[in-house]
Amino acid sequence: MKRARLRNWLTKRQQGQALVEMAFSMAILALLLLGVIEFGMLLYSYIVVVDAADEAAAYAGLFPYERDIDPDCTYPCRLDNDEDIVQRVLDTTAGNSIVNPSNYVSITVTPDYLHRDACDKVTVSTRYFHHFLTSFFGDGLGLHYQAVHMIAPPGGMGICPIP
Repeated sequence: MKRARLRNWLTKRQQGQALVEMAFSMAILALLLLGVIEFGMLLYSYIVVVDAADEAAAYAGLFPYERDIDPDCTYPCRLDNDEDIVQRVLDTTAGNSIVNPSNYVSITVTPDYLHRDACDKVTVSTRYFHHFLTSFFGDGLGLHYQAVHMIAPPGGMGICPIP
C-alpha cells in the first residue's frame, strides 16, 4: 500500500514540475516571438523609408526645380520645389499600416534649388522614428537614409559629358 501511495505522490509531483517547466518555456518562446515580430516591423519600416527617400531623389533628379515662365525673370529663372520633393516622400509612405508619415523627424533636400544644375547630384535625407509595439525593447529606434541621384540633363537622354 505504501508503494502505491509513493508512486502516486511522485507522479503528481512530476506533473507539477512539467507544468512549471512548460510555463517557463512558453514565456521564453513568447518573448522570442515578440522579438521576431518587432524586428520584422522594424525591417519593413526601414524598407519603406528607403523606398520613399529613393523615390523622392529620383523625382528630384528629373525635376530639380520649377522653371519660372515669366519672360522678365532674371537668370537662373528657377522656383523652389523642395515642398514637392518632401511631399513625394510623404506620399510614398502614406497608406502603410506600420509607417506613419507624421513620425518623420526631418526630410532634407541638398543642394538648394538655386544650386542644382544638370549632371550634379541631389541628395534626399530622411530621418524617421519607429515606435515599438511594446516598451519591452525600448521606446523606439531612429532610422536614417540618404538617397543620391544625378540630375538628368534636359534633352540629353540622361547622358552627361565626361569631365
